[in-house]
Amino acid sequence: MTADPDMLVTLTTARTEFEGANLVNVLKAAGIPARVFAATANTMQWEAGYSDPIKVQVRRQDLERAGEEIRRNKQASVDLDWDEIDVGQFEDMAAEARPRFSFATQRNRRQRRALIAGVGMALITCGFMVSMMGPRFALPVAIMAVMLAVGAWFKSR
Repeated sequence: MTADPDMLVTLTTARTEFEGANLVNVLKAAGIPARVFAATANTMQWEAGYSDPIKVQVRRQDLERAGEEIRRNKQASVDLDWDEIDVGQFEDMAAEARPRFSFATQRNRRQRRALIAGVGMALITCGFMVSMMGPRFALPVAIMAVMLAVGAWFKSR
């Protein structure tokens, strides 16, 4: 039985999804279809002992050509002279187009986030208390949650 030439095989692995996407773009520019598979690596990164690298895969029939293209691209990038690269001119934004920064707006945002976090924590705590004590305590716990939310709102003002 011969191997399917259209089956995806791993060409190389990458440390980050960005690096993998760059390799895929190099291959696509050379006319070689390629894909980066990073979902498992990104989803499972919290696992201390788990290491499933980000994979760059091509069709089996394109494997040798893709490997040669990656080697050629790396070799061409070694002698890159940044003095010859035109990065354009920096354009200073007009004063009215610049985003305004205000410590007052930053403080308001922090207060809103603190209020939302406080209300959320109060609701979670009250929900936990009702689940532990039973439904007959739902009304007193709900009143307590409202009081905590109103107190947090007044505190944030």
